[in-house]
Amino acid sequence: MMSDYISQWRKQQHVGKDIWRKAGAMGLLCTDISADYAGAGGDFRHEVVLYEELVRRGLSGFGQGVHSICAHYLALAETIRYVKDRKAFGKSSAEFQNTKFKLAEIASKMRIARVFADSRVQRIYGGTNEIMKEVISRSL
Repeated sequence: MMSDYISQWRKQQHVGKDIWRKAGAMGLLCTDISADYAGAGGDFRHEVVLYEELVRRGLSGFGQGVHSICAHYLALAETIRYVKDRKAFGKSSAEFQNTKFKLAEIASKMRIARVFADSRVQRIYGGTNEIMKEVISRSL
């Protein structure tokens, strides 16, 4: 149970590799990424349910949301590198209109998600959400 490890995580100031591996094996990471790409196959709603359950249990230090954002950016960067290196019909795959548009669509969605996440954090730090203050205070 994750709650058994909270004091240890706070002391070492990170959750450790074991919990990340267990969370991945349980499908708790990248829940909004297609199973075709090693995600859990859900969507944003699955992420929301996971966050709500973690907050309900007072598990504020796990940080899977940060993990998911980082994973998305890493996946996009790796995809861009790949399509620039891959050749088809004598030119880079990155030069094809469909590839450009798909990558732009993904990047746009990621930026929107990032703006949303940042706005939620600002709201918490701005003191407008009493519930989130309570959640944060539990980790102090």
